[in-house]
Amino acid sequence: MNTPTTPRLTALHTRYQFTETVRVPIAVIGTTLFPSLSLLFFVVPQPFAQEPLAATAATAQLAVFAVMSVCLFTYGVGVAEDRALRKRLMELEQAAGAGKP
Repeated sequence: MNTPTTPRLTALHTRYQFTETVRVPIAVIGTTLFPSLSLLFFVVPQPFAQEPLAATAATAQLAVFAVMSVCLFTYGVGVAEDRALRKRLMELEQAAGAGKP
C-alpha cells in the first residue's frame, strides 16, 4: 500500500488551494491587479526606482504583499464557508426537530 509522503501531500494541498483560489474571479483580479497597480503608482514614479537594488527591494515587498493578500482572502473565504455550513446545519436540525412530537 502506498503511503503518501509529506512533500507529496504538501504539493497536493497546494494544488487544490490554488485551484480553489483561481475559481473565484475577484481573487485572481485582486491578486494580480492590486500589487501591479501599487507598483505602477508608488514605485515606478519615484526617483529611487532608478537604482537596481532599491527597485528590486520594492518589487520583493510588493510580491510579499501579493502573497499576504492571497492568504488573507483564502482565510476570509474559509471563514465564510464555515459560517454558511454552520447555518445550513442549524437549519437542517431545526427542520428535523420540527417534525418530532
